[in-house]
Amino acid sequence: MFGVTPCRTSRQAFWYLWVAYFSLYLCRLNLAAALPAMLRAEGFSVAQGGWIGSGFFACYAIGQVVNGFSSDHFGPRRMLALGLLGSAVVNLAFSSSHGLEWLVVLW
Repeated sequence: MFGVTPCRTSRQAFWYLWVAYFSLYLCRLNLAAALPAMLRAEGFSVAQGGWIGSGFFACYAIGQVVNGFSSDHFGPRRMLALGLLGSAVVNLAFSSSHGLEWLVVLW
C-alpha cells in the first residue's frame, strides 16, 4: 500500500497475532460443533446444554473486565500467552470431564 513494504518484524507480529487469534477462537467456538453429540452421549437435555453455553458467556463477561485490568498491569504479551495457555488447559480438562457442573464451570 502506497509503495511501502512492511518490515519483517511487522509481518512476523501479524502472523503471530493471527495464529493466536485463530487458536483462541477455535477453542472458543468448538462447542457448537460438539454439543449435539455431547448431549446424546451424556444423556443431557437441550436445557442442560444451554447451561453449558451460558456458563461460557458468564465467564467471558467477567473475564473481559478482569483481563482488561490485568493486561494494563502485566502487559499484553504476558496476558496473551497466559490466555492461550489457559484456553488450551481448560479445553483439555473439558474434554475429559463428566457431569454437568464441571462442564458448565470449565466451559
